[in-house]
Amino acid sequence: MTEPQRAGGGAFSPPPFVPPAPGLGFPGSGPPAGVAWLKGYCAAQLLMFGGMSLIAVGLVATAAIDPGYRVNPDEPPAWVIGLFLAVFSVPLAIVYLVGLIAPRRPWVYVYGYIACAGSFVCGGCWFLAIPVLVYWLKPETKAWYIDAPT
Repeated sequence: MTEPQRAGGGAFSPPPFVPPAPGLGFPGSGPPAGVAWLKGYCAAQLLMFGGMSLIAVGLVATAAIDPGYRVNPDEPPAWVIGLFLAVFSVPLAIVYLVGLIAPRRPWVYVYGYIACAGSFVCGGCWFLAIPVLVYWLKPETKAWYIDAPT
């Protein structure tokens, strides 16, 4: 059997490889590892700050039930501690919730960077943020978000 012929008379050859359009990736390829690292980090931080928010609600509720309740007479009332925890933990829980559910848009790349870098201010979280930032700052993660289809 002979090889198929082109209209011009030459031998048939497959078309050259054409890369996918920007932002679409190769078929079957998912997001880069940095995306999974950030989502896992945001989930862990959300658990921590969400738990602190629940503790704050409990302290304020305890103060509402018994206004004079104090663990130690030299300490501030429970509602003051609960209010401080709520002011601190509720906004941070919202920040990490947004980082967890944010869509694939260019602004999310900057948002993830700020969410991870902001963890250096929070005591005890910086050692978790370093590996996340290592993966987050890779070029493939940036390309995944910057070249996102709109």
